[in-house]
Amino acid sequence: MECSLPSVSGRQVTSEPTPQSSGRGTSACDRCRTVKRRCDRGLPSCSRCEKSGVLCAYPAPVGAGAPLALQSWASAQMNIEGYLDIASDESGIHETYYGLLGCASTRTLAVPQSNISPRVLLGPAITFDFPVPDSDNVPELLFNFCSILPTAAALPNSLSIYVHTEWVRRAISNPCLLHSTLFCASAYLDSRQNSSNSLSRRTTFHHLQAVKIIREQLAQPDFQPTYELVAAILALSYFTMASNEIDSALVHIQGLARILHLSQNEGPDFKYLTAFFNETLICFSVFLDRDITSIVSSSLPDEAALPLLLFHEITPSRLLKRILARSANDAASTSSNPRTGYKKHWPPTSYVMLEIQKLYDFIVQEELPSRAPPEEPAYTQQHQQQHQHRVNTVGSLLPEIPWISAYEDTTMEKATTCCYLSVHVFWGIVNSNSTEFSTRGRKSVYAVSPYYAALETLKETLLKIDPIPWVQCAPELYAWVYFTAAAACNLDRDRMEIMLAAMRYLTGLNGIDLSLMREGWQYFRWLRQARTRALGV
Repeated sequence: MECSLPSVSGRQVTSEPTPQSSGRGTSACDRCRTVKRRCDRGLPSCSRCEKSGVLCAYPAPVGAGAPLALQSWASAQMNIEGYLDIASDESGIHETYYGLLGCASTRTLAVPQSNISPRVLLGPAITFDFPVPDSDNVPELLFNFCSILPTAAALPNSLSIYVHTEWVRRAISNPCLLHSTLFCASAYLDSRQNSSNSLSRRTTFHHLQAVKIIREQLAQPDFQPTYELVAAILALSYFTMASNEIDSALVHIQGLARILHLSQNEGPDFKYLTAFFNETLICFSVFLDRDITSIVSSSLPDEAALPLLLFHEITPSRLLKRILARSANDAASTSSNPRTGYKKHWPPTSYVMLEIQKLYDFIVQEELPSRAPPEEPAYTQQHQQQHQHRVNTVGSLLPEIPWISAYEDTTMEKATTCCYLSVHVFWGIVNSNSTEFSTRGRKSVYAVSPYYAALETLKETLLKIDPIPWVQCAPELYAWVYFTAAAACNLDRDRMEIMLAAMRYLTGLNGIDLSLMREGWQYFRWLRQARTRALGV
């Protein structure tokens, strides 16, 4: 049976007709004309310039009304300042417009302009034909969008279930959210096809159309933030970040912070969007190793107005406490339900729990100096000596890492190995006598550092595991392993790869309160601070 969806706006989704075919310039680029070679006139760069890795620029079109698509992406990047100067003559509700661009009240970008994708700032001015002649691919893209967040291990009231139901229902009835959703699905397909560095024309089209509609809505005199608008910007920010365009994603998330600041909507649907917003901020904080408030503080006049969840009420040891509580509940119960305990689903857990208990006791002792009165220094020399004594006493007796086979061991056996590896990584982070994670030479460090070897083995093992049985059996342990691995990474891109893999399933374990994410984030921040103190940075 053929599946088809009605047109959202009642008309074919196409751009204005152009003199030339889609995605092609009207004449050869400057470089091809200079060397007198045939040019395929591709946009944003012809094939010859793309292979040579040089700037591809097309001659200025005749007439003032020529589309910006006739310029290269690099040429458009150079025109950002002039574009903002022209737009700065507007006033009134357009302050929100600058909020979307990530601009402060002084009309300056919060991030360097040279690092922002031209698709974000100049999207509405770029003429682009729809790469597919009809909408037959829309159901397939919606299906792929839902597959980004699996529901096999998701809780009933989780954010993943909400995306599969309410989000998709609203997307097929709103052009703005539809284009943003299809962009996410298409970008996800590009990443699976190892083409994230060169987005397909379909992905670029939906991105441009989503940004165009968002700007049109922001320019309305009676502008009011809507569910679809906020959801569309959320999707753009997260998947632009997943495409490694961090600065462009910051433009979206800072603009969204201003929109939520101006919004008076407090309905139940906006509570889910606020949860997604906080989840995205947590991801940014992990990726960039920055505090959450510093990410959006430049775009808000009052940080207290930011719809953030409370983090100061959560201690770094809360995540480990939940792991131990689930294990204790299993010991007192004969239930074999994977959501209530580990008993019949993870036999080696007793050995893992012994190590988790050591980590929990260590963190609880380490939390005491941080609770000292403000007039007293949090970490004195005595505290440092006590810290190192605890590390040498407890952390020196590390468990033996079981040997694993990528072809024979079960998911739970590999998960057990990941827990042991995470224990090794944890003690390597907090040990002030260890310099494993501060050295950049990977080969030399790997040879002399068992902690670095444990981290590399952990990252490789996580790629071989089917996460669904693990998440169904031990969701807290799953989160703990991934946050530990992320805290041990030096590079932003390494933390990004680890957390993006985890977020697909962690989203299904969190409701609007984001309890597991908040606990994991506090644990991550504590580990990063402990690492900084250990290295003396």
